[in-house]
Amino acid sequence: PQGTPNRLWEWRGQQIRYQALGDERLPRDALSVVFVHGLFVNADHFRNNLPALAEAGYRAYAIDLLGYGYSSKPSPTGPDAAAISGETRRDLSKPPLADLGTASGARRPAVPVEQRHPVSGSCYNFFTWSEQLTDFID
Repeated sequence: PQGTPNRLWEWRGQQIRYQALGDERLPRDALSVVFVHGLFVNADHFRNNLPALAEAGYRAYAIDLLGYGYSSKPSPTGPDAAAISGETRRDLSKPPLADLGTASGARRPAVPVEQRHPVSGSCYNFFTWSEQLTDFID
């Protein structure tokens, strides 16, 4: 089948699949677009967007987050997961307070919002994925 070729990038010892289209001779600061999938999908979700953006003169990328698509799926807990996890490098002992509204439009008093993954030590969390994306873009 035809499609955008898959590429692999090694990140923290894990294989991350991404796709890229556009002129690679463009300068590093040229306009680029990075597509990031949501939960339960992968980079293939953007198979029609990449060619259109490349034809318009952009470099276009779509990346599989750790644990999705064709990227590595390490065990969610354990020493290897702790080495990857974005939670490991953050102090999450004091959850921030958030003002919440109600369905009737009223405001509730500030409540703490837990930021840790419910499975202690899991590498599958938004801190990990944000670090993955930051490193990919750099």
